[in-house]
Amino acid sequence: MNEIRHGIPRHDYFAILQPIYQRGGTDCAGIGRGIGQRHKLVNPYMKEEVIATLVCRRTIYTSSAEFEALAYLLYGVDKDTLLEQLRTRYEGIVEELVEIWTFKKD
Repeated sequence: MNEIRHGIPRHDYFAILQPIYQRGGTDCAGIGRGIGQRHKLVNPYMKEEVIATLVCRRTIYTSSAEFEALAYLLYGVDKDTLLEQLRTRYEGIVEELVEIWTFKKD
């Protein structure tokens, strides 16, 4: 089971942004990759844990208005601030793309 270090949302369904590490187009085979897998989310500050199932994955461009809206909705910051935090935390990310992972708590 994969572990993701992240704050744990209160809602049964929630989404988080994940970095992408390699360039490449999206093909039909890759769209569903990981759907149905269970992940353990661990809050790195509170040591709280939850198990959740990945129900959707989608790649978005960081220059899009959608990414700006998601940055505010999910994290309460603008996309540039969020990208700077991602660059600091994840070395080698593809800066123009991120993935939004939607989960359902088990």
